[in-house]
Amino acid sequence: MASNQNQNAAVMRVYNDKLIHQYENIKAKAAGHPRNTDQIDIESVCRIYREAVLENDKLRTQLKKETMARGYFQQENQRLVQALKKAQETKEYLEASYQAILNTNLALHNSTLCLSTQISAMQSKSEPGVDACSESQPPSYLEISPTSQAPTPLLGSVGQSPVSGTRVRCSISMLDNPLVEGP
Repeated sequence: MASNQNQNAAVMRVYNDKLIHQYENIKAKAAGHPRNTDQIDIESVCRIYREAVLENDKLRTQLKKETMARGYFQQENQRLVQALKKAQETKEYLEASYQAILNTNLALHNSTLCLSTQISAMQSKSEPGVDACSESQPPSYLEISPTSQAPTPLLGSVGQSPVSGTRVRCSISMLDNPLVEGP
């Protein structure tokens, strides 16, 4: 755009120089002592002036179009920047959701392993003909702690061997899951 302005200014300078030159010739001829031998042609002066006016109008129209285009491109650029920010926010949200799903799957896997361990412990403690609920030892249980600070172990925390008679205890932490709100 700057090169267009320089080019347009150069064209206008040429027209202005021609007009000034012809004006000086007319003035000198009117005073009775022409400065040069050029013949003054009023029609050519008018033609040059009309050409200068037309060129000036053309340049104004072009400048107006370029100004409008620049405004449009600025608006489009702002729209694209906003779309990029929204895409970045969406990406971050999807990454957090994926991590939450992964943590939930890990907690479910841990829970499944804990329950499997408890079932195995209960089956190994049961003797034929004896009801497992009527035993004197308390039954195995599963503890789910949403506020636990410990990370969720993959296989659960298993106390002593179920064969020795102590209960199996599993702790599942939900802190790693951003979808679960704290107390």
